[in-house]
Amino acid sequence: MTFEKLVRATERAGIDKQVVLGLSSNNEYVKELVDKYRNKLIGFARGSCTDPNTTTIIERFIREYGFKGVKIHAEPNWPLSGLLSTRAILSSNS
Repeated sequence: MTFEKLVRATERAGIDKQVVLGLSSNNEYVKELVDKYRNKLIGFARGSCTDPNTTTIIERFIREYGFKGVKIHAEPNWPLSGLLSTRAILSSNS
């Protein structure tokens, strides 16, 4: 099913908006979809707890592109301290 068909199917089902986030795709692709279907999609950024650039990436997609949520891909035994810095970014955004 193409994304266009999915949008039409959800419209027929009475769904006004959808959250979209990439699991195997990158945030840029999600941004392209959100830009194309701005009135239908809500973008969520994704990041990896082991990537030192995750907080910068998340901040950019929230502040510059208007993404509304975040999915962090955690690793077993990963300390929560990484999420605390992400929380600080999100808190300062409001």
